[in-house]
Amino acid sequence: MNSKLNLPTNLWSFLWYFIKKQKKSFIIATFAMFAWSLEESCYPYFIKLIVDKIGAYPGHKDQLFSYLTPTLILSAVVFLFIQVNYRVFDVIASKLYPKFMVDIRGYIHEYILGHSHEYFSNNFSGTISTRIFKMPEAAQRIVDLFITLFFPVTLSIIISCIFVAISDPLLALIILVWFLLYMGVTLSFSGKSSRLSVAHSKILNALNGKALDCLNNIINVKIFSNHAFEKKYFQQQQGEELSSFIIAMRFNAFIKLVQSMITVVFSFATIFISIYCYKNSIISLGDLTMILSYQSLIKIVWFMGMETVPFFDLVGNCKEALTILNKPHDVVDIKNAKEMVVQKGEIEFSNVTFNYARNENVFKNKSIKIEPLQKVGLAGFSGSGKSTFVNLILRYFDISKGNIYIDGQDIAKVKQDSLRRNISIIPQDSLLFHRTIMENIRYGRPEASDLEVIEAAKQAHAHEFIMKMPDGYNSLAGERGIKISGGQRQRIAISRAILKNAPILILDEATSSLDSITEAEIQISLRSLMKGKTVIVVAHRLSTLIDMDRIFVFDKGSIVESGTHGELISNRSTHYARLWGMQSDNLVI
Repeated sequence: MNSKLNLPTNLWSFLWYFIKKQKKSFIIATFAMFAWSLEESCYPYFIKLIVDKIGAYPGHKDQLFSYLTPTLILSAVVFLFIQVNYRVFDVIASKLYPKFMVDIRGYIHEYILGHSHEYFSNNFSGTISTRIFKMPEAAQRIVDLFITLFFPVTLSIIISCIFVAISDPLLALIILVWFLLYMGVTLSFSGKSSRLSVAHSKILNALNGKALDCLNNIINVKIFSNHAFEKKYFQQQQGEELSSFIIAMRFNAFIKLVQSMITVVFSFATIFISIYCYKNSIISLGDLTMILSYQSLIKIVWFMGMETVPFFDLVGNCKEALTILNKPHDVVDIKNAKEMVVQKGEIEFSNVTFNYARNENVFKNKSIKIEPLQKVGLAGFSGSGKSTFVNLILRYFDISKGNIYIDGQDIAKVKQDSLRRNISIIPQDSLLFHRTIMENIRYGRPEASDLEVIEAAKQAHAHEFIMKMPDGYNSLAGERGIKISGGQRQRIAISRAILKNAPILILDEATSSLDSITEAEIQISLRSLMKGKTVIVVAHRLSTLIDMDRIFVFDKGSIVESGTHGELISNRSTHYARLWGMQSDNLVI
């Protein structure tokens, strides 16, 4: 994976990165919400003007309406402008927010795909999936709360204080102090609220991952009749999530209690002070009406405080999701990595040393060469290092020391995608996408035509069973290919490799899931597929290696022997000969 995705992992910098992509739209949307601030702060002021004009009108009541007409027209124009701005925001937001979420989701998805094989081995797919889809929604809600609530309400308070200050500076100061106190108390609790939310989000994501893990292994649950065990296991995990959720909810309830008390005390204090000022002719009746009208704004501020708690919950969720981005990719392309071009298919390990995360070396200063077009078998007990050997060629892991070359090109210095495009692999356990059979086979070469896909399926002896399916090549394979048998999945995988037709072919016990008749048919196809290619065959059944040009024998992470089947079997003291003898005696290795 080319590590071009170097976005900030700090939440606010992360959000700003995507806001900048639509900066003009965000500016227009924010300006449109400025109109809301004007409405909430100006409406009481216009009421004040009207009341004061009525109170000061010296003429007859029949002329009152014409006297107030200029003020009423001005009010109507202002509020019409405000309503137009509301609709502008709706139009802008209808495109702005979906695009904002799509950008974030696409980025996270692409970044996750760039992680190494080890990352996916160590993390629940359900947890990863939850993060992908929770992050964009939470990010959009954070931005929306800022634009439609926090920014306009704060601005309304400032404008309102200016209007009140014209009548009574002391009252304006009281309103401003209350607002700062209210938000200060709210923000002082926000840190703990966010931490509790992060903790709960981690537990919930893990719970989702474990639930998906159970569903992915539902056959095992049924085979072992462990419904009761899984129920108890899930309830235990839910217990931890429930405790975490209750702690967070209780703390949030405490915050709301404090916010409510501050708001109620201030609201009544404002009313009493305003009446006192009016009684003592410090303010006019219009001023009193305006200040009392601002009680609605106080309720909005209270609502904003209520939203501050879920706001920081969203912040916590986003920060937890961003732990994906805090973890750098393990295997990355170097700067200016080149495209790999394979013409011969020579593979060389030069003084290679490798180990899994602080464990003992699997390979130590190992140097071997696989000649172009050579057919090489890998033999040994399970866990002896065969799969590691293949994984290093595919660069699923980076080696500790040395170099691996393909046609003289260091695989660490070429693009990973180009490396793997030149290698076809048929794994022992072939998993399929929950897509059509046609799409699953075409995955080997996405630009292939339908006719090429069908021809590949015929060569793999898959066409016949595919045509018997309800919708033929348009039939869905089911999640992980569950709708078809293991042998059928294997033939789909072989079809895919035939279609890809890469110069290097790796077979990991490719016919292990097939019956003997189908295996014999497939072996003919595989022999045809092997022509003109460098082939590596990982085998547990040593009989499949008899015709190999060379066999590497693995034991405890090392290649202990190499040679042809005949050479290795002729010496009864070899490790290979012992393996052969064990299989001949029907012992499992």
